[in-house]
Amino acid sequence: MSTPAEIILGGDGITSVSVDSTDGQSIVVTPVGGTVVSVGSAETQSISIYSDSVEVAVQSSDSPSVSISTDTISVEVATNTNAGQWPKRLRDLEDVVGDPSSGQVLIYNEGENNFQFADQTGGGGDGDSNELTDYAITVTNTDGAFSTIKGYTYEALTNMTDVLNDILNPYTKTSVSLQSLRGAANGASLTVTSSTDFEVGASITLDKIYYIVGDVNKVKDGSLSLLRDGASHQSLPEISTFDVPIDPVINSQYNSLAQDIYKITFVDNGNPNGQEYNGTSNSISLNWKYRFSLKSYNFIPTNSSEATELFNNPEFTSSTILTNDPGGNSLDFVCDELNATNGYYSILMYPKAFGTIKSVLQNNSTDSTADFVLEGEFDVTNIYGVVIPYYLYRTNDTGAYNDGITLTVTLN
Repeated sequence: MSTPAEIILGGDGITSVSVDSTDGQSIVVTPVGGTVVSVGSAETQSISIYSDSVEVAVQSSDSPSVSISTDTISVEVATNTNAGQWPKRLRDLEDVVGDPSSGQVLIYNEGENNFQFADQTGGGGDGDSNELTDYAITVTNTDGAFSTIKGYTYEALTNMTDVLNDILNPYTKTSVSLQSLRGAANGASLTVTSSTDFEVGASITLDKIYYIVGDVNKVKDGSLSLLRDGASHQSLPEISTFDVPIDPVINSQYNSLAQDIYKITFVDNGNPNGQEYNGTSNSISLNWKYRFSLKSYNFIPTNSSEATELFNNPEFTSSTILTNDPGGNSLDFVCDELNATNGYYSILMYPKAFGTIKSVLQNNSTDSTADFVLEGEFDVTNIYGVVIPYYLYRTNDTGAYNDGITLTVTLN
């Protein structure tokens, strides 16, 4: 092996030393000022440099190796990488699809087996990164907790935070509250705020409606509608207002048991996922029923005319109930001072269609069934002109019950 060459630079004007070597050479340079060392050889070269500021350029057809010990380093390595056969941009790769927007990241989509650009925040294990769905998911869960997203499809690359938010903080549907129906009952002013009973034959007119819409911005235009017995009567404006006219005006009159049910329907379309929901308000019913009365009278009717006079006279009415056929259910009637008055019979009057008396209990304990006798059947005409066959039961004795006693009546 040749004796190693030692080169010391420091003279004026000497800035560069070039050594060509075919044998192993060791070059030690102690520069004063800037120094460039260039070594050219077909063999692999090793260069060690000690300096405060160094620039090293290595050119080789093979992979270069540079080892430097210094405080401030700048290294440039050039080698042959078969230029022209490797894409210089990610978007030139065949499995990278789409055009990125500022702030997006490149992620792998397992369902489509490619890389796609998508929005994503955080990352690196700091707990703030957001997962994205790998493929489209359609919600089919029928549990009530998923009612606001049932049927909705979350497309591939949907942020999982958005999905969880829809589940854990679901969309709140709006509501509509039917407050009242206004009009007249047999010519007298009427305001109905809840289910209300009327005697058969009563004539009811409804001309205004009052309702409250929870969030008018969530109600689909043209979807608010007033329903009567399940059929649409009219469209309503999407506002909360006191005097919305009912058009056409509703007139109802029934001569037998009947019921009209009113409610409001609407469509909620405020869900940001595009879901729509059919909504229904509370309902208000108007019910036509028969009158069942406990009377106190000093005379026993013998014909339909006398029975009608007694039935329609409020002066001799101790207690009265508007009811459908009670069936096996019992009804309570409270006695007053006339029931305790000598000379006054206690009389029960009710539609024949309800059946005969099964039992009468006094204060829900003492059996008083035997105290009543069926006086007969009469065609009673009520104050609205409706003729109804009625049974009339009366006590054997007058003054039979003290004021305040409750008679519980059950029919067969």
